[in-house]
Amino acid sequence: MAPKLNPYLHYRNYVVHRFLTRFPIESDVFMKKAIIILIVVFFSSCSNTNKNEIYSRPDLLDSIDYIFETDVNPNFMISGNSFCKSDDAYYCVTPYEYGYRIISYNIETSKSSILCSKHECMHIDETCNAFSYPTVSGLSIYENKLIWVATDPEHLDKVNIFSLNLDGTERKVIKTLSSRILDDLNDSVYVKVHRGYMYFGGVCINDDGISVKIIAEELSKNGKSMNLLSMSNVQGYPILDVQILENKIYASVSIANIDDHGKFSYDYELYSWETEQYNMETLYSGYSPIFIWDTWIVPNDVVYLSGFNHDNSVRPNVVYKYNFTSNKFEFLFDYSNDKEEYSYPYFADNKVIATTTDKSWISIKDFDGNTLNQNNYKKIENEIVEEQGWLSRAFVGADDDYIYYNYCTGAYYVALPISNSKPAIIWRI
Repeated sequence: MAPKLNPYLHYRNYVVHRFLTRFPIESDVFMKKAIIILIVVFFSSCSNTNKNEIYSRPDLLDSIDYIFETDVNPNFMISGNSFCKSDDAYYCVTPYEYGYRIISYNIETSKSSILCSKHECMHIDETCNAFSYPTVSGLSIYENKLIWVATDPEHLDKVNIFSLNLDGTERKVIKTLSSRILDDLNDSVYVKVHRGYMYFGGVCINDDGISVKIIAEELSKNGKSMNLLSMSNVQGYPILDVQILENKIYASVSIANIDDHGKFSYDYELYSWETEQYNMETLYSGYSPIFIWDTWIVPNDVVYLSGFNHDNSVRPNVVYKYNFTSNKFEFLFDYSNDKEEYSYPYFADNKVIATTTDKSWISIKDFDGNTLNQNNYKKIENEIVEEQGWLSRAFVGADDDYIYYNYCTGAYYVALPISNSKPAIIWRI
C-alpha cells in the first residue's frame, strides 16, 4: 500500500495550476465572491479544562516574548510540516515503503540516523519509535521533545498525537482524535504545536464545496477542542496561510475570483486570535491587489505579502506590504529587473526567497528588494539528488546560514549554503 502523501501535498501548487489553467484571462466563467462565516466555538464538554495544566511554565503561556522551548519557529513553518530544528540537530520526515520515518541529523558530526533507540530494530513498522503509518504531519520540537500527528495503524478512523524524546526514546501517545480532523483538511494541511496546543488548519474540498478551517487541540488526553476559524461556501479559490507568533495566531486567507468578463479580482481576510483573550479579531477584510501566496507578519506593524497579479503576464510575481496603521497596501518590488524569471516567493528569517521557473537559480532579497544572494544551485543539487530528471523541490525554511529544501517528496533534505560554505546533506535515500 503506497503512503498517502498528506505531509508533502502543497495546496498552493494545486490552486495556482488549477486556477491558471481552468480560468485564463480570456475566460468568461462567472465566479461569485466567497461567502465568509467566522465562527469561534468552545466545546462545552471540555470547557472546565485548565488551559495551563499541560504547560510546564503557565506563567509564560500568554507571554508576548518568544519562548524557545514551546513556540513555533517561524522560519520553518511551511511545506508539509515535515522539518524542524533544535540547537544541535535537524529533524525531518521521509517516506519509507508504506509509511514514514523520522530522521535526525547531528549538526556537529554531520551524521544522519533514524531516530529510534531500540536495539536491533529494523525500522520498518510500527514497533519502531521513528516509524508512522500511513500519514505524518506537524513535526515539531516542543519542550525538548518531538511531537507529531499520525494515523492510528490499528484504527484508521483515528489519529494519534505522539511525543518522542530527542534521543529516540520513550515514544508515547498524548491524545487520540478522530481522523476527520485531517481528512477534512485533505487538500491543504497546516499542523503545528505551540504553547500547549496543536493547531490544524487547511482547505477542504469535498462534495459540499470548499471551506477553510483552523482547529486547536489541547495537548492533554481530556483537553479542550476549539474551532477558531470556519469559512464555508467559498466559491473562489482560497489559500490559507497561518503564522503563530508568541501569544497570537494569525490566519491569512486569500481568494481569487473572476467575473463574467474574464476580469480577475482578489479578496484578503486577515484574522488574529489571542491566546490570553480567547478572541478572534478581524484585522482586515476586503480588496487585495494580488493573489497572495505567502505572508510574513510583524505584529502591530505590517504584513508582507508575496503573490501574483494576472494583469502582469510577463513578471506577475510581486511583493507588497499592508500597513496596520494606515490600512493601505504598498507595492515593494517585483522581479522585472532580474535577468532570470523568478516565481512564487516565500518568506523566512526576514528574507524573500524565490526560485526560477526552471529550478536553477535561487534569489534571496530583503523586504526592500535588495539582492542579498543569487546563485545557480543546479550543479550542487544534481550531485546530491540522484533521481534522474527530478522535478520536485519544496522550500522548508531558512536561517542566517542556509536555505532548506526537500526533494522528491521528502526522499532528500538539503541545506544549501547562503555563503560559500558547503551544502549539508541532511538526508538522502
